[in-house]
Amino acid sequence: MFYIKIGANTTTVAKILWGLGLIIGFLFGTVSHELLIAMLFVQLLDVFTGLLVGGKGGKIRSDRLRRGIATKTGYWVLVVLANIADVILFDRQPIVKTAVLFSLIGNEALSIIENLALLDIFIPATLVKYLEKVKDKGENNQMDLTGSYPEEINPEDDELEE
Repeated sequence: MFYIKIGANTTTVAKILWGLGLIIGFLFGTVSHELLIAMLFVQLLDVFTGLLVGGKGGKIRSDRLRRGIATKTGYWVLVVLANIADVILFDRQPIVKTAVLFSLIGNEALSIIENLALLDIFIPATLVKYLEKVKDKGENNQMDLTGSYPEEINPEDDELEE
């Protein structure tokens, strides 16, 4: 067994960690943590690719970075509000939170693709179309969880975007 002893006030540290876990569990819920991790991951990738774009043009500006981080923080506030709506309206079923996360993940992924395009990296048109559909389905709350492709997207149709 692995034990961590932090000074003489181990119980105080344990109570603080328990309290933080309780707050995080209430704010973000316990279901669909994969989507929360995906959201965090695409946000980090968006910041990283944004820094690469700024570095390419020699225009890394702290005010733009600050605004971007403020926007991303606002997205997390939306996720918390969606979770609270799920608790109140849908008996903790992650309906609103899932729709919000799908929409935000699609939006962040499209931002990453825009950044990659500014870095002159090839982006398949099929990927752009699919991510737009993910974003739209989150906004319209019309998610299809059957695993089938949307009718508008044909995976064999891999047109090159000029």
